[in-house]
Amino acid sequence: MKKYLITYFICLLFFLILFFPFLIYLYQVGESQDLLSVVKKQKNNSKKIIYGSNLHHDHRQYKKILLNESNPRIIALGSSRVLQFRQYMFTDEFINMGKGMNTINDGLDLASEINAKNIDLILLGIDFWMFIKSEVKHHDYLVKPKLNSYTPTLNDVSLLMKWMINGKVSFNDFHNTLMNGSHHIGISGGQGNGFGPDGSYYYTREISGQANNDIAFKNTSQRIKSGKNQFKYSDEISILKFNKFLKLITLLKKGNKKLILFFPPLAEPIYKQMNKMEKEYLYILKLKLKLKENEIKYYDFSSASKLDSNVGEFIDGFHGGEVTSLRILRQIMQDNIELSKFVNIKIINENIKNYSGRAFVPDEEITNLKEIDFLKVGVSKD
Repeated sequence: MKKYLITYFICLLFFLILFFPFLIYLYQVGESQDLLSVVKKQKNNSKKIIYGSNLHHDHRQYKKILLNESNPRIIALGSSRVLQFRQYMFTDEFINMGKGMNTINDGLDLASEINAKNIDLILLGIDFWMFIKSEVKHHDYLVKPKLNSYTPTLNDVSLLMKWMINGKVSFNDFHNTLMNGSHHIGISGGQGNGFGPDGSYYYTREISGQANNDIAFKNTSQRIKSGKNQFKYSDEISILKFNKFLKLITLLKKGNKKLILFFPPLAEPIYKQMNKMEKEYLYILKLKLKLKENEIKYYDFSSASKLDSNVGEFIDGFHGGEVTSLRILRQIMQDNIELSKFVNIKIINENIKNYSGRAFVPDEEITNLKEIDFLKVGVSKD
């Protein structure tokens, strides 16, 4: 019995020595923090804090809390494709609700909370795949909201060890965080990827060439060829979804809010590839006709050429970068003079001029790393 107990405690001690540093790291990096604490830290800190969790996919709940803890006069609403609009682009308080609405149902769920705020302007990004008959699954938004603090599990430790082995988390990052803690929150946030205090998203690892899964848009192109994920084929839209969208528009316009609808751009090679497949993507044409039939005004920036946005300004085949978002605002303002009171046109023009061809407007609070030709599309970033 004594030998058994000794063996047991030796094994337990070995287990603790092996796993304890990983558990401490997860606490140090902030993966255990509740979302309300995350938002309050972001909003109350004089320096920008990025939130990016590798373990929790609670984006919609995070955006709800961010909205509730803010008093924005302007918001951007939609999927991840609207995430590059930032506070400095606007003249009043702005919150980016991108990734809070990946489906029309998500938008309906958020409508009452949006209406509870004194919002003057809503920029609503429309994704064509939101209207397809076959449902596009978004597993990130099926996760139950995490409101209370989270205790790391052995599975989390196992994932962290796996990420260290494959280089997703470097030993230097691990050691520095273990010793000194982290200014940013979450494993991804500590690496410069995640949401800023205004809800916009930063792609530090991508723009610096540390990570990218869409070199020369091959990944997006393959999705189109195979009709997978967001690029499924269909010849009809879902009337049920369209009617829900009409309801959403009505709800968002309550209180005389100004609502601007637009289709975010695709990288031009991707747009051209889809344009050649008119039969497979007939539903997109029908969607736009249906919007016009219902007298719903929208801006169609599906082709990046309409914005003079080149391939170097994209994160991947269907996510425009920060400069592309600047171009969207300028283009809308040229057509809609009322928008001029909401946007900082001087800074918009200066950044387009100075950073044309880039996906990121340099911000030393976020990273000192230089943007490179991370998509390998032959665009100089000097």
